Amino acid sequence: FVDSVTTDEFVAGSEKVPARLAAKGVFSFAGENVADENRELVEWMRAWNARPSTTRKLRFHGLDMMGASTKGQPGNPHARKAFDAALAYLDKVDAQSAKQMRGRLEPALTRIATWSYDSLTSSQAENLTVASADLVSLFERRHVAWSQGTGTLAYQRAYRSALDARGIDADFRAGGWWAASQSRDMDQRDAELAGHLRWLLEREGRGGRVFVFAHALHLRKGPDPHALPIHRFTSMGQHLAELLGGDYVAISGVDTESL
Repeated sequence: FVDSVTTDEFVAGSEKVPARLAAKGVFSFAGENVADENRELVEWMRAWNARPSTTRKLRFHGLDMMGASTKGQPGNPHARKAFDAALAYLDKVDAQSAKQMRGRLEPALTRIATWSYDSLTSSQAENLTVASADLVSLFERRHVAWSQGTGTLAYQRAYRSALDARGIDADFRAGGWWAASQSRDMDQRDAELAGHLRWLLEREGRGGRVFVFAHALHLRKGPDPHALPIHRFTSMGQHLAELLGGDYVAISGVDTESL
């Protein structure tokens, strides 16, 4: 989600973002393997929006609460991106609160960015959870004033980043997708994905449509009886099917899992 903000700015017509940088926020798990295709996609979306005949603009949004997985590589810098994005916004609207929040979140953020979450003491892990929840609460209490000061979209991007930060902490605590050892509750990630999509649908309003590209595991409408134990979780698609009913349409590609 954080990386996609730059992509969305490019699609909307910003002259400050080069196409290749915008392309990096499209599908981060694929790395440079699809760089040209991603660039062509965002350039097409930008050109569509620039046409005089376009009455409804396209937007681009990432859904995941973290960027590309870096398991097996030095460090895990994506783990703190959502925290840093929310804190960067705080710097602009409430520098004192930003300073206090940074004091509470460090050194835990350094630990999770180096695959060292499990080295936190129980007290440090608890402090990270409380601070993450307080960060979200602060955004919710200041919603009106901050939205008026920076604009609704800037606020919402930062608020969604704060929600992702809280979700990342919850995932680490549960031993989920982003934990060093995936061993327990895998549901947090897809609950966050569905939350982003609900927000996007609200922004699109009546008649709006969202096209979602993701792995079949996350799009399926029901549990997969053939899935490995690690893949038995409540998917984003299950959340959306329960919420939207027939308005959620899943289209399966060529994959080992069915929708």
